[in-house]
Amino acid sequence: MLASSAPPSLLFLPLLLLLLLLLPPPSLPADVVTSDPSVRWVEIEGAPLAHLLLDWDSGVLYVGGVDHLYQLTSDLEVVSHVRTGPHLDSPDCLPPIVAQDCPSATQTHNHNKLLLLEAGQGAESGSLIVCGSLYQGICDKRSLSNISQLIYQTSNPVDTQYVAANDPRVSTVAVVITTENKQEGGGAGGILRLMLVGRGYTSKGPGDIPPITTRRLYPVVPPRRAFSQEEELGKLVVGSYSEYNNHFVKAITHDKHAYFLFSRRDMWHKKEYRTYASRLCVSDRSFYSYVEVPLLCRGGYNLAQGAWLGNHSGEPALFVVMAAGQASTPVATSRSALCVYKMADLDAMLRRAQEVCYTEGGRGSSGQEEAYIEYAVSSKCLKLPKLSKVPVSSCERQTDCQSCLTIRDPYCGWCVLEGRCSRKHECQRHTEPNHWLWSFEPTNQCVTVQSLQPANQSRDEPTQVTLSVVQLPTLTEAEPLSCVFDRLPPQPAIITGSSITCQSPQPELLPPMPAGSDHMILSVALKFKHVTITTGNMTFYDCGAVSRLNQSSQ
Repeated sequence: MLASSAPPSLLFLPLLLLLLLLLPPPSLPADVVTSDPSVRWVEIEGAPLAHLLLDWDSGVLYVGGVDHLYQLTSDLEVVSHVRTGPHLDSPDCLPPIVAQDCPSATQTHNHNKLLLLEAGQGAESGSLIVCGSLYQGICDKRSLSNISQLIYQTSNPVDTQYVAANDPRVSTVAVVITTENKQEGGGAGGILRLMLVGRGYTSKGPGDIPPITTRRLYPVVPPRRAFSQEEELGKLVVGSYSEYNNHFVKAITHDKHAYFLFSRRDMWHKKEYRTYASRLCVSDRSFYSYVEVPLLCRGGYNLAQGAWLGNHSGEPALFVVMAAGQASTPVATSRSALCVYKMADLDAMLRRAQEVCYTEGGRGSSGQEEAYIEYAVSSKCLKLPKLSKVPVSSCERQTDCQSCLTIRDPYCGWCVLEGRCSRKHECQRHTEPNHWLWSFEPTNQCVTVQSLQPANQSRDEPTQVTLSVVQLPTLTEAEPLSCVFDRLPPQPAIITGSSITCQSPQPELLPPMPAGSDHMILSVALKFKHVTITTGNMTFYDCGAVSRLNQSSQ
């Protein structure tokens, strides 16, 4: 089930992936539900859903799950639906699958492993890259305007075209890159479009696929094949694929580099599972620039679960959801945290690792080992010093309610009775109505004096003043509010629903009337102990001053 607000906001579409959680396979076909007119829902088959992809140019959404692929508009209307499984298959056999040649073959679900956009080139239109867990992880290309239309598919793939992991439990990530086609010359204006793929180790099927490979997308001129892993294209060679069983979480591109985020056991030191970020130049087809650094998220959070490239304080940053591992295993516990790594800091660490590895023999200025060769080739280094997490948000920087709500930070809100911008759990009474106003909720507003009666009053006649207040937090009888006129002593406040009643100050306590004026405006602050909850204004006029000013004007 997917949801988007109406009209949809593209800024928040990446967060829709959080809604694709553990939904049981619906018994009905795609159907839009409109129980809430402000939200559109669509029920689709294929749980658990694996990927949601947005084409920013067209606004089209593509969703991949188990045995199902969907194309939807930005309003979540289903345009096209393709069944991708189940089909006769076995991880022990190579496609094409023939029942009599593969006794272990059964009707097998097809888990969507990759869903990527490939941009068009010249007269050639772009395509949707779809890779599943069937048939040793082969991929196909589909039309962006109609996913039921196949652009490329092989019925008899060769062993270099197996891309994704054939096990639903083993992760696969990828990113599409474009580089100059210098080595092949000519064609497409010298453009070469490739797919960098990271996949975990599978015990069944082809056992010679490295953790990271480069696959050809364009141009494809016979005898070359799409998605093929060719000798002249780079790959990450390791000594033992089963030992270096990377659990890949994310692949991204940023500033002429490609990055992979994954976790695995540290094979050189404590043998503990850690999360790593690796990088190579997009133009490096030999992987000479490849380097890794471990990422530290303090508090024992060592296993990356998800990641997104975004901005933090106006700078590019990698947001990583980390989980604490169960003892010395790759199994994540329920303890988790969101850590943010500035890309500038990450790149600095990666550059330092390369410098130490290649020019200083792996030892820093102190003489201690800082980098070392991890794999059995000369171009791979690993940096030991770690990055630390930075705060996701700084709620305390906002000093008033209006600025706190204006930033629209999902981690912040205004703690009314404490008079500060804070995270929810930091506000003592956040569970009570109107005590913590969430910054990310567009309908929230600060506690406000909507009206004040009487708005004008003679300074010589004390009276009851009634304030109509919006978003007033709930209080007990033992928690009185007070009204403070200007800088005068506080007056007890009586709460009746959303109205507050106070006694206006005695005439002798009011400040003198400004010279040449017949009225003055005083602020009226509604306070809980020392915290100002909201303020309004009340006008006091002087009848004697009115008469004197009229006489002097005649």
